[in-house]
Amino acid sequence: MKTRILLVVVLIIAATALLLLLRRGGDEQPRRVDALVLSQLQNAEYLSDYTDAGRVALTDGRYENPEEEVTVALVDSLVAYGDLTGDGLDEAALVLATNMGGSGVFLDLAVVADRDGVPVNVAVIDLGDRIRVESMEIRDRQVVLDMIVHGPGDPMCCPTRHATEKYGLHGEEIELEDESPPGRIRYE
Repeated sequence: MKTRILLVVVLIIAATALLLLLRRGGDEQPRRVDALVLSQLQNAEYLSDYTDAGRVALTDGRYENPEEEVTVALVDSLVAYGDLTGDGLDEAALVLATNMGGSGVFLDLAVVADRDGVPVNVAVIDLGDRIRVESMEIRDRQVVLDMIVHGPGDPMCCPTRHATEKYGLHGEEIELEDESPPGRIRYE
């Protein structure tokens, strides 16, 4: 009788351990996003083609330089997390909006990695002027953007064409890998 009870206890412990391993994903490393929380991203430094220095340091999600007539803001609602490099650690993808004193609002997609607890902007790509990013997620090692972009005949002020674009991170470059439908109009 004692042998049966001992066997049942051992089986229960083994089954519990197996369930815990399966729930954790086996040997998968835990994802680390400590440096990529929104408050850290709002106070990080980003690459920027719109400033003489080529970089902007955000404070509370914003950078302003009246002398250069440049304002850059992190669009808080457009931050996504996921593994873009295949290393098992999450990166953050986010959208920065830049205004240079005129009517244009230039959107950039930026990728940020956690480097020893510090958010580091590893790459940026221009998305366009006065487009609207409706949603963003990281899926299958790509940043997937659902957007309203300029189609044929659309004035600069008013894009009307729905598009989905997928971007991949290749080293320190973000590249457009797929767009549907293809051939949107890009105003520079």
